[in-house]
Amino acid sequence: MEYNERFKLLGFDPVTNRIKIMIKNTGRIMSANFYDIRNTDVMDDLSRDEVEAIYRKAYSSGQQVDTQYDITSRPERQWILYSLFCLIITVCYIFSNISAVKPVFFSGLGVLVTPGVFVYPLTFLIVDLLNEFYGFKLARRAIYMCVCSNALLLLLLSLSLPVLPEWIFNSSYKNLVTQFQSAFIASTLAFFCSELANSYTLIKIKKLTKSKYLYVRLISSTFVASVLDSIIFCFIAFYGVMEQSQIIQIICVQIAVKLIYALINVFPAYGARYLFNRYLAE
Repeated sequence: MEYNERFKLLGFDPVTNRIKIMIKNTGRIMSANFYDIRNTDVMDDLSRDEVEAIYRKAYSSGQQVDTQYDITSRPERQWILYSLFCLIITVCYIFSNISAVKPVFFSGLGVLVTPGVFVYPLTFLIVDLLNEFYGFKLARRAIYMCVCSNALLLLLLSLSLPVLPEWIFNSSYKNLVTQFQSAFIASTLAFFCSELANSYTLIKIKKLTKSKYLYVRLISSTFVASVLDSIIFCFIAFYGVMEQSQIIQIICVQIAVKLIYALINVFPAYGARYLFNRYLAE
């Protein structure tokens, strides 16, 4: 079968991500979105490389595309970056769960927080970058892998193995694992709800703004995720252990800290997008 007899892919609009295709017999250039040409003779006439480029662009812009092109056609360096992102959010997530068993009190400020509040907001930035570079589907898979990794760690820690009766840390270790189990249940629900809400909000705002105003979708999605995450986690993890006033204080402080992170994260997000488009995007 001969390709490019009638149409030829010229590229993509950098602002709207619309596809630019030249009609060869007239020389006219038409602009269309993915769904306008997906099941038409235009796609049939394009070469495989051009079709792959269209699918990759559609998928990276957050459109729900039922295809395997994203798996088979991404260069290895993009998958290395994806693996690195998954590793970072997994480490931050596990650290936040383990450190939640010991809240920190800043007496000078009268503030009670969990240590994870200073690390966990980094996951919002990573998930936002995953949505920007790889789309909602692969970002969601990274969230699932993160939760499964944490569940596996909890399972290994909970194994009942023979121990020395005189070991002085028997009771302490058991109490630590029990508290970690409570933190895991709370953080899993909070993580699922907040990160999926974060991804969904970011993608919706991206579509509404036609991929413009990155800072708007970063701050807005992080705000939604921060509120959900803090409320769900704190009430489940600390209900019955702390007074309600202390729980509300932790929630307010966590939301405030995460929003500060959201404002700061705008700058590395723009830098990361520039580097990705320059060195990794095809």
